[in-house]
Amino acid sequence: MNASNYQHYIAQTGLSRADYDKYTKMSGGHAHSAQCFDKYSNCHDLAKGCCFDRKSGSGGFLKDVCCASCHHLEETQPAKCKDESNNCFDKYGNCDKLASNCCFDKTLGGGELMKNACCKSCNNMLKTQPKCSSNCRDKYGNCKALASSCCFDRQLSSGEFKKDACCESCSAIEKRNPKCNPKCFDKYSNCASLARGGCGSRRLSNGVSIKEACCYSCSK
Repeated sequence: MNASNYQHYIAQTGLSRADYDKYTKMSGGHAHSAQCFDKYSNCHDLAKGCCFDRKSGSGGFLKDVCCASCHHLEETQPAKCKDESNNCFDKYGNCDKLASNCCFDKTLGGGELMKNACCKSCNNMLKTQPKCSSNCRDKYGNCKALASSCCFDRQLSSGEFKKDACCESCSAIEKRNPKCNPKCFDKYSNCASLARGGCGSRRLSNGVSIKEACCYSCSK
Protein backbone atom coordinates (compact mmCIF):
# COMPACT_ATOMS: atom_id res chain seq x y z
CA MET A 1 0.00 0.00 0.00
CA ASN A 2 1.60 3.31 -1.06
CA ALA A 3 1.34 6.54 0.95
CA SER A 4 -1.54 7.90 -1.16
CA ASN A 5 -3.63 4.72 -0.78
CA TYR A 6 -2.83 4.59 2.92
CA GLN A 7 -4.16 8.12 3.44
CA HIS A 8 -7.25 7.29 1.38
CA TYR A 9 -8.00 4.17 3.46
CA ILE A 10 -7.63 6.13 6.70
CA ALA A 11 -10.07 8.71 5.36
CA GLN A 12 -12.62 5.97 4.58
CA THR A 13 -12.61 4.76 8.18
CA GLY A 14 -13.35 8.21 9.57
CA LEU A 15 -10.42 7.86 11.97
CA SER A 16 -7.56 10.24 12.52
CA ARG A 17 -4.21 8.90 11.41
CA ALA A 18 -3.18 8.60 15.06
CA ASP A 19 -6.27 6.55 15.94
CA TYR A 20 -5.98 4.43 12.80
CA ASP A 21 -2.37 3.62 13.68
CA LYS A 22 -3.40 2.99 17.27
CA TYR A 23 -6.12 0.45 16.46
CA THR A 24 -4.27 -1.35 13.69
CA LYS A 25 -0.97 -1.45 15.53
CA MET A 26 -2.62 -3.16 18.49
CA SER A 27 -3.79 -6.08 16.43
CA GLY A 28 -1.98 -6.00 13.13
CA GLY A 29 -5.43 -5.97 11.50
CA HIS A 30 -7.64 -3.40 9.81
CA ALA A 31 -9.97 -0.73 11.19
CA HIS A 32 -13.35 0.32 9.87
CA SER A 33 -14.06 2.86 12.60
CA ALA A 34 -13.10 3.58 16.20
CA GLN A 35 -15.72 1.04 17.29
CA CYS A 36 -15.18 -1.47 14.47
CA PHE A 37 -11.69 -2.86 13.96
CA ASP A 38 -9.92 -6.22 13.76
CA LYS A 39 -8.43 -7.46 17.01
CA TYR A 40 -6.37 -10.17 15.30
CA SER A 41 -3.92 -10.04 12.42
CA ASN A 42 -5.48 -13.15 10.80
CA CYS A 43 -9.04 -11.77 10.78
CA HIS A 44 -9.02 -11.60 7.00
CA ASP A 45 -8.57 -15.38 6.87
CA LEU A 46 -10.99 -16.07 9.74
CA ALA A 47 -13.76 -14.09 8.04
CA LYS A 48 -13.35 -15.60 4.57
CA GLY A 49 -16.40 -17.84 4.88
CA CYS A 50 -18.56 -14.91 6.10
CA CYS A 51 -19.12 -14.14 9.77
CA PHE A 52 -22.78 -14.46 10.72
CA ASP A 53 -22.84 -15.98 14.25
CA ARG A 54 -19.56 -17.84 13.91
CA LYS A 55 -17.03 -17.73 16.70
CA SER A 56 -13.26 -17.51 16.74
CA GLY A 57 -11.04 -20.00 18.52
CA SER A 58 -11.09 -17.78 21.60
CA GLY A 59 -14.88 -18.00 21.76
CA GLY A 60 -15.65 -14.44 20.66
CA PHE A 61 -18.05 -13.76 17.80
CA LEU A 62 -16.17 -13.03 14.57
CA LYS A 63 -18.36 -10.00 13.93
CA ASP A 64 -17.03 -8.56 17.21
CA VAL A 65 -13.36 -9.59 17.17
CA CYS A 66 -12.96 -9.18 13.39
CA CYS A 67 -15.44 -6.38 12.87
CA ALA A 68 -13.57 -4.61 10.05
CA SER A 69 -13.03 -7.76 7.99
CA CYS A 70 -16.62 -8.90 8.53
CA HIS A 71 -17.92 -5.47 7.54
CA HIS A 72 -15.74 -5.50 4.43
CA LEU A 73 -17.12 -8.89 3.33
CA GLU A 74 -20.71 -7.80 3.88
CA GLU A 75 -20.08 -4.75 1.70
CA THR A 76 -18.20 -6.54 -1.08
CA GLN A 77 -20.08 -9.87 -1.04
CA PRO A 78 -23.61 -9.04 0.16
CA ALA A 79 -25.28 -11.91 -1.72
CA LYS A 80 -23.11 -14.38 0.17
CA CYS A 81 -22.46 -12.74 3.52
CA LYS A 82 -25.76 -10.97 4.22
CA ASP A 83 -28.10 -13.73 3.05
CA GLU A 84 -29.20 -15.69 6.15
CA SER A 85 -29.79 -18.78 4.01
CA ASN A 86 -25.99 -19.05 3.87
CA ASN A 87 -25.77 -18.93 7.65
CA CYS A 88 -25.21 -22.68 7.86
CA PHE A 89 -21.92 -23.92 9.26
CA ASP A 90 -20.45 -26.45 11.68
CA LYS A 91 -19.56 -25.03 15.08
CA TYR A 92 -17.49 -28.07 16.07
CA GLY A 93 -14.67 -30.01 14.42
CA ASN A 94 -16.36 -33.38 14.99
CA CYS A 95 -19.70 -32.41 13.45
CA ASP A 96 -19.28 -34.76 10.49
CA LYS A 97 -18.96 -37.67 12.93
CA LEU A 98 -21.85 -36.46 15.12
CA ALA A 99 -24.14 -36.17 12.09
CA SER A 100 -23.18 -39.54 10.58
CA ASN A 101 -26.26 -41.23 12.13
CA CYS A 102 -28.60 -38.43 11.05
CA CYS A 103 -29.50 -35.34 13.06
CA PHE A 104 -33.30 -35.10 13.29
CA ASP A 105 -34.10 -33.40 16.62
CA LYS A 106 -31.15 -34.91 18.52
CA THR A 107 -29.41 -32.70 21.06
CA LEU A 108 -25.75 -32.42 22.01
CA GLY A 109 -24.36 -32.54 25.53
CA GLY A 110 -24.96 -28.83 26.10
CA GLY A 111 -28.59 -29.09 25.01
CA GLU A 112 -28.01 -27.58 21.55
CA LEU A 113 -29.94 -29.07 18.68
CA MET A 114 -27.47 -30.97 16.49
CA LYS A 115 -29.07 -29.61 13.31
CA ASN A 116 -28.25 -26.08 14.49
CA ALA A 117 -24.77 -26.69 15.89
CA CYS A 118 -23.75 -28.90 12.95
CA CYS A 119 -25.85 -27.30 10.22
CA LYS A 120 -23.45 -27.97 7.33
CA SER A 121 -22.89 -31.66 8.18
CA CYS A 122 -26.58 -32.24 8.91
CA ASN A 123 -27.58 -30.69 5.59
CA ASN A 124 -25.02 -32.83 3.81
CA MET A 125 -26.54 -35.96 5.37
CA LEU A 126 -30.01 -34.83 4.29
CA LYS A 127 -28.80 -34.57 0.70
CA THR A 128 -26.80 -37.81 0.56
CA GLN A 129 -28.69 -40.16 2.91
CA PRO A 130 -32.45 -40.60 2.19
CA LYS A 131 -32.97 -42.13 5.63
CA CYS A 132 -31.92 -38.81 7.18
CA SER A 133 -34.49 -36.73 5.28
CA SER A 134 -37.42 -38.76 6.53
CA ASN A 135 -39.44 -38.27 9.68
CA CYS A 136 -39.64 -42.07 9.77
CA ARG A 137 -37.04 -43.14 12.30
CA ASP A 138 -36.53 -45.42 15.28
CA LYS A 139 -36.88 -43.91 18.74
CA TYR A 140 -35.35 -46.89 20.53
CA GLY A 141 -32.14 -48.88 20.15
CA ASN A 142 -34.00 -52.24 20.20
CA CYS A 143 -36.47 -51.34 17.47
CA LYS A 144 -35.07 -53.91 15.02
CA ALA A 145 -35.79 -56.68 17.53
CA LEU A 146 -39.23 -55.26 18.32
CA ALA A 147 -40.12 -55.10 14.64
CA SER A 148 -38.88 -58.62 13.82
CA SER A 149 -42.28 -60.07 14.81
CA CYS A 150 -44.05 -57.54 12.54
CA CYS A 151 -45.62 -54.27 13.61
CA PHE A 152 -49.17 -53.82 12.30
CA ASP A 153 -51.25 -52.05 14.97
CA ARG A 154 -49.45 -53.69 17.85
CA GLN A 155 -48.49 -51.61 20.84
CA LEU A 156 -45.41 -51.46 23.05
CA SER A 157 -45.61 -51.58 26.85
CA SER A 158 -45.45 -47.77 26.79
CA GLY A 159 -48.72 -47.70 24.85
CA GLU A 160 -47.04 -46.42 21.68
CA PHE A 161 -47.76 -48.18 18.43
CA LYS A 162 -44.75 -50.10 17.12
CA LYS A 163 -45.12 -48.52 13.69
CA ASP A 164 -44.82 -45.05 15.26
CA ALA A 165 -42.03 -45.71 17.76
CA CYS A 166 -40.04 -47.93 15.38
CA CYS A 167 -41.03 -46.50 12.02
CA GLU A 168 -37.73 -47.17 10.25
CA SER A 169 -37.48 -50.80 11.39
CA CYS A 170 -41.17 -51.45 10.75
CA SER A 171 -40.91 -50.07 7.22
CA ALA A 172 -37.85 -52.25 6.58
CA ILE A 173 -39.49 -55.46 7.84
CA GLU A 174 -42.62 -54.78 5.78
CA LYS A 175 -40.52 -54.65 2.61
CA ARG A 176 -38.31 -57.59 3.52
CA ASN A 177 -40.91 -59.97 4.97
CA PRO A 178 -44.21 -60.37 3.05
CA LYS A 179 -46.05 -61.69 6.12
CA CYS A 180 -45.48 -58.33 7.78
CA ASN A 181 -47.21 -56.39 5.00
CA PRO A 182 -49.88 -54.37 6.82
CA LYS A 183 -52.19 -54.61 3.81
CA CYS A 184 -52.16 -58.40 3.76
CA PHE A 185 -51.32 -60.25 6.95
CA ASP A 186 -52.54 -63.12 9.10
CA LYS A 187 -54.64 -62.02 12.05
CA TYR A 188 -54.50 -65.41 13.74
CA SER A 189 -51.60 -67.67 14.66
CA ASN A 190 -53.31 -70.74 13.13
CA CYS A 191 -53.93 -69.14 9.73
CA ALA A 192 -51.48 -71.42 7.96
CA SER A 193 -53.58 -74.42 9.10
CA LEU A 194 -56.89 -72.73 8.28
CA ALA A 195 -55.74 -71.87 4.78
CA ARG A 196 -54.70 -75.44 3.92
CA GLY A 197 -58.29 -76.39 3.21
CA GLY A 198 -58.55 -73.52 0.76
CA CYS A 199 -59.89 -70.08 1.55
CA GLY A 200 -62.49 -69.27 -1.11
CA SER A 201 -65.75 -68.22 0.53
CA ARG A 202 -65.14 -70.17 3.73
CA ARG A 203 -65.78 -68.32 6.97
CA LEU A 204 -64.73 -68.68 10.57
CA SER A 205 -67.19 -69.28 13.38
CA ASN A 206 -67.32 -65.52 14.03
CA GLY A 207 -68.48 -64.91 10.47
CA VAL A 208 -65.22 -63.39 9.22
CA SER A 209 -64.03 -64.81 5.90
CA ILE A 210 -60.81 -66.84 6.08
CA LYS A 211 -59.51 -64.90 3.07
CA GLU A 212 -59.82 -61.66 5.04
CA ALA A 213 -58.57 -63.01 8.37
CA CYS A 214 -55.67 -64.95 6.85
CA CYS A 215 -54.71 -62.84 3.85
CA TYR A 216 -51.01 -63.76 3.88
CA SER A 217 -51.57 -67.53 4.17
CA CYS A 218 -54.36 -67.47 1.59
CA SER A 219 -52.20 -65.57 -0.90
CA LYS A 220 -49.36 -68.13 -0.82
